[in-house]
Amino acid sequence: MLILILVFTYTRNISEDFLFEKAIKQRNYQFYNVRFSYPLRFISPILSDYEPSKPISLWINLETQIDTSQSLGLYPTFLYDKQNYGVVIEPLFKIGNTEGWPYLKWHNKIAGAFSRAYFFYDRAPLTLFIGRNRLQLNLEGLLAEEDPPADLFFASYRTPHINFSFFTGQLDSRISQDSTSLYPSGKLFNRFISGHSIERRGKNYSLSFSEIAIYFTETNQPDPYFLNPFTLYHTRFLDTEEHGEHNVFWILSASYWGAKFLSQFEFLIDDWHIPDVDVWGPNKFAWIFRTYFVDLPLRGMLSGISYTGATRWVYVHRCDLLYFNNKSETMGILNDNDFDSLSIFFRKPLKGPKSWAKLTLSYKRKGEGSVRDKDYIYYMDSGRPKTFLSGIVEHRLGSGMSFDFQNRINRVLINLNFQKILNKEHREGESAFEFSAKLYVSTKIL
Repeated sequence: MLILILVFTYTRNISEDFLFEKAIKQRNYQFYNVRFSYPLRFISPILSDYEPSKPISLWINLETQIDTSQSLGLYPTFLYDKQNYGVVIEPLFKIGNTEGWPYLKWHNKIAGAFSRAYFFYDRAPLTLFIGRNRLQLNLEGLLAEEDPPADLFFASYRTPHINFSFFTGQLDSRISQDSTSLYPSGKLFNRFISGHSIERRGKNYSLSFSEIAIYFTETNQPDPYFLNPFTLYHTRFLDTEEHGEHNVFWILSASYWGAKFLSQFEFLIDDWHIPDVDVWGPNKFAWIFRTYFVDLPLRGMLSGISYTGATRWVYVHRCDLLYFNNKSETMGILNDNDFDSLSIFFRKPLKGPKSWAKLTLSYKRKGEGSVRDKDYIYYMDSGRPKTFLSGIVEHRLGSGMSFDFQNRINRVLINLNFQKILNKEHREGESAFEFSAKLYVSTKIL
């Protein structure tokens, strides 16, 4: 059975593979663990060839998805970059039977919103921005460029060996469906996010600790405790009696560069109940391990292997306002829980400095848990449920081909993906075959 899938996803303006390949070959280990994409200087300092020829530029980015119904996305990106400061403005428009943010349509025809709109200041050692943006954190298990944007204030302080970053802002507001002793259901609450991260960098390694909190308050105003870059968010409940609720993640991350490889890991702690999991519920962890190799298996090629996963109930909470999502989409590249996935890729350069073909093979196991589930406490009456690969496990065998053609002002990206699914939607013995294709075109017109 052939099924064509529609998934409109935001495409990065520069390939992550290209960044890591360049980092290994140039033996430049200065990555920022908290970063954003515009201007390109904020992705990583290894982009030494980033030289804005004009202070003003405008890119037109167009995406289309091959599907049973057509979809089309357009997001022009305006950049004003004056060495130490600038402005980025990026509206996003979608037509067709699209999913995900933005999902509200004008006259049921076109969906639109601002994907980016911010002012930045960048003069070593300080970087600031205020406005709407897409943040990336470490290996992007919690914050990724493809996430719906958030309205934020961001600051980072960088030295040759230490990076410290802080951000705070507001996510989408929501009417609570859950009731607690303090907060009745049916009330509209503002939802806020704060995070801070410290990174230690050596000659060929980096280590970092990050903490992110999603919270709301009785007053619907930001909590000053979470506006402080130097407090530990997890201990908020010990500081005073709660006049709000919060959901905190800790993230441990590390990277190590060898002569021809780069290894990275990220370990996410949603809940770690010490000492008694029978009283407080199961531990909730997620992880990303990956390694890139240059000149393997052949000279000039880039290859990689990754293993990712998450236990059940990661990203969820007993209170629906504190699910780790924004604008109804789970944040981060994992986007899921109760799963693990193994993938390998091989990338071969084509004619041109940034053009390549890439083959990806993957295998994913998915339990019955979901990021839309209620928290563990709602399942306690039925006995202690399995916390990893629960129920009937769905298996996905995938392969994909990508072709990326780039020069200084143009980019064309073609993605073809195939998946064989066993126990589809956790129905024993049911199988399916899925195919999706995507075309992305970007050109600089100013």
